[in-house]
Parts: sequence; structure tokens; C-alpha cells
Amino acid sequence: MSKTREYHRACSSGELPEHAMKAVVVAGEAVLLARVEGIVYAVENLCPHEEIALYKGCLRGDRIECSLHGAQFRLRDGQVCQGPALQNIRCFAVRESDGEISVAVS
Repeated sequence: MSKTREYHRACSSGELPEHAMKAVVVAGEAVLLARVEGIVYAVENLCPHEEIALYKGCLRGDRIECSLHGAQFRLRDGQVCQGPALQNIRCFAVRESDGEISVAVS
């Protein structure tokens, strides 16, 4: 039996311009949205190394870099690209339609 994803509104498309990030809370989850080369990504907004909001960091191409110790994670799959973090971050399904960005956090 397949489970249908439930999407929740995160923000309007206009609130996330190209090469920008936005911290949102979706269904009780802290989510970081990022738009890179026209693609919207949604990842958890918490570095697993020292539990600091990734929103405070910066975009490095298709990666998010933590502001505290420089750990980097790939936006498309949450994979650690640079330590000191050892644990990947969670990624969420995201869709954009009719001027709205929605995220499935379950």
C-alpha cells in the first residue's frame, strides 16, 4: 500500500528569489528552502554537528554551509560534503505551482 505525500504551504514563490534561502516552519518542522538554478530545495534547518540553524550559513553553489564550523551539505540529497559534521541532513519533497511553494515533511 503506497502512502500519499501530504504537502503543506511553505511560502509564496515570490518570497524565494534565485540564489536565496528562507527559513520556514512546515507542519511543526524547521525547514530551510533554497532556490538554486531555478530548482527549489527543502532540507532540515539544523546542522547535526552543533545543532545550529543552517539558515545562518550561506549557499555555496548547490550546497549549504553551516556558519559555525563550515560543515557543508548537498541540497539535493542532504549528503555531508565537508566536515566536521558526520551525519547527513534530511531532505523533504517540494513542489512549486500556482505561485506557491509546498513541502511534504512526513
